[in-house]
Amino acid sequence: MKSNIENKLNYLNVEENVEILIKKLKLNNKSFKKDDVKKVLLLWKIENFYIGDTCMKISLFLNAFHFFNNSTFHVNISNKDVFKKISHVIKNIPNCDDNFFSSNYDDINFLEYDLILLDKYSEYEIIQHLYENYYSKLLNESLKLNVYSVGNIGDIREKINNSFKVKLDEINITAEDNLREYEIVISDDENSWSKNWLNENGLKDDEKLIILLDTSSYKDKLLNTLVYFEFVEKLIVKEKVKILIFDENNIGKQSFYTQWFGAEKVKKIIFANNLNLRKAICLLGNVKVQMIIGPCTGLLHCASGIYRNYLNKGLLQKNELPLMITYVGMHEDEYNAWSWWTNSLVNCIVINKSESEQKVLKHLYECPKETKEFQKMCLTVPEITTEMLTEFINTHFKEKIVNIGNL
Repeated sequence: MKSNIENKLNYLNVEENVEILIKKLKLNNKSFKKDDVKKVLLLWKIENFYIGDTCMKISLFLNAFHFFNNSTFHVNISNKDVFKKISHVIKNIPNCDDNFFSSNYDDINFLEYDLILLDKYSEYEIIQHLYENYYSKLLNESLKLNVYSVGNIGDIREKINNSFKVKLDEINITAEDNLREYEIVISDDENSWSKNWLNENGLKDDEKLIILLDTSSYKDKLLNTLVYFEFVEKLIVKEKVKILIFDENNIGKQSFYTQWFGAEKVKKIIFANNLNLRKAICLLGNVKVQMIIGPCTGLLHCASGIYRNYLNKGLLQKNELPLMITYVGMHEDEYNAWSWWTNSLVNCIVINKSESEQKVLKHLYECPKETKEFQKMCLTVPEITTEMLTEFINTHFKEKIVNIGNL
């Protein structure tokens, strides 16, 4: 058994070697030349899957793909279960579908790569792995690797912060003219599936579809229950219109809605029970969709990506897009809708108080961008009334609801 002194000496030796490794990587980073980079690996450590967060991350990845446009770009996702869910979003996306995978570090051949980008949660792990497996190769330059950490460095040790902090002006992927927004790509086969599924579930050829999103990870993102069902009632009575409700966990929404509206009225609602995320995405992109509305939630981020892809492909013109609306308000510290809905195709409407302390709805672009100011004027979503919501839609989106009429 090693003595305490031997353990201490061994620890100091490891620390000293890690310092040497970091200095070497720092030197490599100083000599970084984009044109020398042929193969890039991005390490994404993620424990929980959130649809909206995934969409936002894809935008960042697309910017990185664009910056290294002559390179092969791979993304390794640490959690295999999360990777399966992310696959529903990235399917068919160029540079994403075939280049994302989920492997342990021991199963990745780091010798193949010229550059490693990693998120802030992977820093200690990658240093340890490089030290244990590639230390000598890095020192003798048989492996000349650039390593950068992207994102905000948390309470990481100062020496690592200094070594791996990306200089955004150096790699210039944040300039507005270079920004790439995420797209979600639906194949022809998937569009055929959604058409057949809707026909089989009661959508007639002469009917339009409204998609209502009624769930969220936070209760205070949702409308008051009575307000929500009053709003649904205004849609149910529309002619040539059906409503789609997702019940992805098959919790019995159809029974609940039937109790509320009665068996006859609920025939106007199609319930998508127990469908996975990819199938929900396909339904969001169906040609019959006239409106998608709900709280600040992941499926609306998906909808924006779907219809951005249709626009970029020339499949639709902007005036042909369905009306997409999210209603937002104050629900947690530091929440700012500008961080989530800037440049989105979804219309973000915010519940806030006017100078006379009255409750009003406003477009996001009418609200302050600075977080403290945004929060100061925000109220909570449950304070939205049925009248406020319907009046806002009727007034501000007349041209978009021409096919379904005023609410």
